[in-house]
Amino acid sequence: MNKTTKGYLEYKSVLCFLIGVIVIIIDLSITSKMLIKEISKVKNNVLVDATVLRCEKVHEFEHSDGDTSYDLAVEYEYDSIVYESLIRKYSDWYIGEKIEIYINPNNPEENQGINDGIGDLVACVILVSIPFLLLGIYLIYRGNIYRIAITNDTKVTVTISTIEIEDCYDLDGRHWLEYCVYVDYEYNGEKYKNIYWYGAETKNKSHRRLQKELEQFPQKGETFQIYINHNNPSKILSKAPFRIVN
Repeated sequence: MNKTTKGYLEYKSVLCFLIGVIVIIIDLSITSKMLIKEISKVKNNVLVDATVLRCEKVHEFEHSDGDTSYDLAVEYEYDSIVYESLIRKYSDWYIGEKIEIYINPNNPEENQGINDGIGDLVACVILVSIPFLLLGIYLIYRGNIYRIAITNDTKVTVTISTIEIEDCYDLDGRHWLEYCVYVDYEYNGEKYKNIYWYGAETKNKSHRRLQKELEQFPQKGETFQIYINHNNPSKILSKAPFRIVN
């Protein structure tokens, strides 16, 4: 039987760390661009009062939530001159409704959108930025767990106590055998039991070929070494081992 090597954990450690860092960098880059754009809009434009003259449905998007876009015709005054322009929004507005919009003082006919305050920005940060930031932190944390396991050499010897083989079917009628390997091990005086899952497709396979494939999976009574999470010894970090069958 192949022993689970340290190289696998080193690979997982580096991969998780790199992906985590990349996710955080991309997330912070997008968030900073949003902030810069919002600050620029407030700094370089003028806020004026406007009135909704018309609200026309433009077209519906083929989204599951059925979003529809609207063109708002708004009227506003700047430097004693009345202007009218269009704003594209994704919600309906009442005719005559009073709103605040940003306009370009050098070209008052050019509006820069409705003043949504920081509500939209905060919502975007909460719904998009924070989840990806947490994902990046989690990936770095996972990479650190693998690194600590390698550094501290938290390996244990496990013994296969039980083998269970179950027939499984999916909604399309696909059939496979689920090969469940239960392992027992001890760490710091505490006993643990865990499981490895294997799957063997049965389609277009003879009984002899299928039996040969099952023999590649670990067998009852065999022992091998695995890496575990030192903070949570019930969690196995090593990949599922296979036997070498000639």
